Amino acid sequence: MHDLKFFVDGSMKVQIRPWRLADADYLVDGNAPINLRRVVFVGGVPRPIRAGAGRVAFINYNSYMKAITQRYTQLSH
Repeated sequence: MHDLKFFVDGSMKVQIRPWRLADADYLVDGNAPINLRRVVFVGGVPRPIRAGAGRVAFINYNSYMKAITQRYTQLSH
């Protein structure tokens, strides 16, 4: 897979990577409501989980705040 590069006004370079739609969503509990105010970006995801980046939505407010405060969360797969 090749990265696409895009230049904006010649001053800012951004990287665009295609996302495989089949891997777009993984829900531990499909019945749990997703609160978009408890979503964090996760980068550096290891290969066994699908290398790259993603988003994690927390059901529990305390878990969300712990991840934000510590800037760390553990993903199980």
